Amino acid sequence: MATFYDRTGKPIAYTEDNETIYLFSGEPVAYLYGDAVYSFIGRQLGWCEDGWIRDLKGA
Repeated sequence: MATFYDRTGKPIAYTEDNETIYLFSGEPVAYLYGDAVYSFIGRQLGWCEDGWIRDLKGA
């Protein structure tokens, strides 16, 4: 299981299968495809690299 944190260090999401990202409420919010992060409507949100998720501008 991997946990994702916001900028302040608060845990906000997780993945158990390294594919689907869930909020802690249990709601699926995105998925990983290779190094890319996508919404469920197919929009690329960013990249997952070295344990960090970055948006398309690198932030």
